[in-house]
Amino acid sequence: AWELVSSASDSTSSRAHELFQVRISHLAVGAARLSVRGVHSVDGLYDRTGEFDGRPAYQRTELLPGSPGATGELRLLYSNLHGDWRFVEGGGEGVSRAVAFSPDVRAAKPEQVAGPWQLSGHAAVAAAGAGAGAAGAAGVGAGVEAELAIVALGAS
Repeated sequence: AWELVSSASDSTSSRAHELFQVRISHLAVGAARLSVRGVHSVDGLYDRTGEFDGRPAYQRTELLPGSPGATGELRLLYSNLHGDWRFVEGGGEGVSRAVAFSPDVRAAKPEQVAGPWQLSGHAAVAAAGAGAGAAGAAGVGAGVEAELAIVALGAS
């Protein structure tokens, strides 16, 4: 999306030159809002905040009805440094505190991620305790995987 901020003409020459200042707000294609469901620690509604590393970035703004009350600031973004889509705790620029991640580098936006997500930290402990599939029963040390349903709710 782009917005024309201002324009000016050079009327002093016989050729008028149009100058435009353009403000670009979104380069990466992505939905305005996402619904994420599958693991209580990441379940919620996520609003687009812009881009991060050339792909759309989101922040959780609401919990889903019936969610057991996951708390804390959570962002969904792609990290070029780590080569994955990830749910990251906290604000700021840091991307290392991933709650869940998917190594699907081909997905241009989160709703295109194929395959299971790897859970880490408290998300893995909670999922293993709840019996999140066969991987959850294997324990956190073995790596806990979960399927997430990510649905675009706004225009892409």
